[in-house]
Amino acid sequence: MEHDATWWVDGPDGLAWAGSGIGATLRDYGRFGLIAANQGRVNGRSIVPDGWFEVATVPQMIGGKKVDYGYMWWISSSGAFAAEGVFGQYIYIDPPEHLVIVVLTAQPKPEDDSRDELSSAFVTAVRTALH
Repeated sequence: MEHDATWWVDGPDGLAWAGSGIGATLRDYGRFGLIAANQGRVNGRSIVPDGWFEVATVPQMIGGKKVDYGYMWWISSSGAFAAEGVFGQYIYIDPPEHLVIVVLTAQPKPEDDSRDELSSAFVTAVRTALH
């Protein structure tokens, strides 16, 4: 990575919140997306256990129901997956298309319902422009 990242440690006794609170630059999130798109490999060397992304980016069973959510990744039927922040940030990764899109947004409220619609429209526009 180019810059140091931050991590929220606002949990009880200064513990990090699981699954959230990572702060990084746009370029570093892009690098992270490229690592994910390449199944955890950097310059041909695995930095993530082999097979982890194959398991992490498929729908999981939660409460007896299959959901389009892996290990912190939202899953698409196209083979794409995304990490989404509560204020509109996301990393969209489409390995079959060799595409990584990073958006850093600062919505005033967490989990704004318009987020999914806006991110989907933006990703569609980028994909269309590239084809």
